[in-house]
Amino acid sequence: MKFGMFYPVAVASEADLGKGLWGLDRDRYANTIEELREQAIVADETGWTSMMFAEHHFEIEGYHVTPNPLLLNVYLAQHTKRLRQGQMGLVLPNWNPLRLAEDIAMTDHLTGGRLDIGLSRGYQPRSVGVMGQHYHANAAGTGRAEVEAVNRKIVEEWFEVMRRSWTEDLWDYEGEFISVPRKGLEWKHPISAKLKAGVDGDILKQVATVPKPKQLPHPPLFTTLTQSPETLNWSARIGSSVVTLAANLDIVRWVFQAYVDEAAKHGRKLRFGEYSKRGGVVLCRNVSPSARRTKRRWRRRAKAPPSGRIGSANSASSRRCA
Repeated sequence: MKFGMFYPVAVASEADLGKGLWGLDRDRYANTIEELREQAIVADETGWTSMMFAEHHFEIEGYHVTPNPLLLNVYLAQHTKRLRQGQMGLVLPNWNPLRLAEDIAMTDHLTGGRLDIGLSRGYQPRSVGVMGQHYHANAAGTGRAEVEAVNRKIVEEWFEVMRRSWTEDLWDYEGEFISVPRKGLEWKHPISAKLKAGVDGDILKQVATVPKPKQLPHPPLFTTLTQSPETLNWSARIGSSVVTLAANLDIVRWVFQAYVDEAAKHGRKLRFGEYSKRGGVVLCRNVSPSARRTKRRWRRRAKAPPSGRIGSANSASSRRCA
């Protein structure tokens, strides 16, 4: 069994969170980065498999100050030798898929091939509704069918663009939200024409995103599973592991078996539990009253009957582990 860590990058203690706009505090953020570096080194030395972070924007309250987990992955990889780095996950509607594919490929090289990729639809309207506004995107989990449909179509289209970026040389794509390259785009470059680098006359017909990832065909994929069977089926189709924080064991068993069944429809024969991960909560300061309350809350959730949701994206953590 392997163990990985999922860190909410809070810039204040549990006692301070909710009492100030700590995300604006430069010194607190600098201290947090130093603490993460120290904890990554300890994790690397004590046998943990990976260290992952979520993507969050505009977290002025200071709970999750991680607008670009890939940069954090690169930084921490420079201070560790074997610990894998990743995200749980990158919110695809927030990005241009071509730029994200390039950034991931570069990060894979800069981490020495120790990168995992987390794919997420995004559940916070403050983030997705602002960052994804050019595509009329909003957060998943709104309960509004038209919003969910647009969010899902963007995520699936973005991943297809990223997949082609990583696995194909010269390529083109015509989607609902993006055309690669844009039709009629001129590229008058004699060397490109000489090397047949996707140019027909003076018109760019294909592109080749570079560099390609260090890992073949690309870094391992993980999908954060919150509430949607459609997300589970899509993950099984593209070969992404699913990670659920569901506390109810009946739901966990259903996730594992449903993934195996769906993967089989696409020619992937898996064992029960393969490519399916279970997330949990570790409370390091278990003597604190707040830790005891959180422990009781998660115990109640574990005993609760299924709610119709596959899992939960909520997590709890303590600022200091001793």
